[in-house]
Amino acid sequence: MNIDLSTKEQKKEFSDWLAYHLVSKEIGAQITGQTPNAFNQSVKLGHILPFYETEGKGPAKVKLYLREELEEYSKKKRIYNKKNDSLH
Repeated sequence: MNIDLSTKEQKKEFSDWLAYHLVSKEIGAQITGQTPNAFNQSVKLGHILPFYETEGKGPAKVKLYLREELEEYSKKKRIYNKKNDSLH
């Protein structure tokens, strides 16, 4: 993929896209209707996957999640919970 960031407007548009579509685990937990601990458990179980992840350990490691995937997971999670079949 080749992204053209040669103009100020293109940089702003791309920055706005990133700011909206890529979210932290705190915002991710809000989107999915989970507590931070439940969100972390869903990540550990592989039900939620980071869209972007840096190398590193502990607080130096950054994980960002795609808003659209979290919204979709939230819908599916509610269906599974209604069936008493826990997805997370």
